[in-house]
Amino acid sequence: MKIALVSYDVFQGRSTGYYPPLHLCRLATQLGEAGEEARIFDYAGEFSGMDAYFARIRDYDPDLVGLTCYTPYLVPFDRITRRLRTYLPRAAMVAGGPHPTVRPRWTLEKLDHLDYALRGEADHALPALAGLLSGKVEPREVPGLVYRTPSGIESNPPVRVEDLDALPPLDRSYLDPYYREGIY
Repeated sequence: MKIALVSYDVFQGRSTGYYPPLHLCRLATQLGEAGEEARIFDYAGEFSGMDAYFARIRDYDPDLVGLTCYTPYLVPFDRITRRLRTYLPRAAMVAGGPHPTVRPRWTLEKLDHLDYALRGEADHALPALAGLLSGKVEPREVPGLVYRTPSGIESNPPVRVEDLDALPPLDRSYLDPYYREGIY
């Protein structure tokens, strides 16, 4: 399974700086440990416009696209993810992060173009979601998964990573060369 972990520019080019998406690197590392193919797409890198950025993601042809959703940026998140959906109509799209953790059902009710949301820490949940999409596990086995059923929106309890030292070291090869080489 090919998984695209996507950062986006809510400031539309007016950002105060470039910050490596270490949270996505953590998730890519976990996915790699689980045998999945993951790639980080960081808008702060080489892209000059959203169309070129989305085309690059489309060319990767992911099965699953993951994005982080922050409550203060819901309006640009909604606009950006709806536009991204037009480039990737068949890929499953999942939102994680603070907003889906606090408002899990709202996230799928109001952002109806998303397929899933993840509550809590996604270190184990995202590889499990890849397993769900591959037919290896059932929805109820994915921690923190928020998903639609014929009877409505269901939400699994999240799990917490109790021992952060038990997680594998970050595989920084997932980060853009800009960050690995210290250009920014």
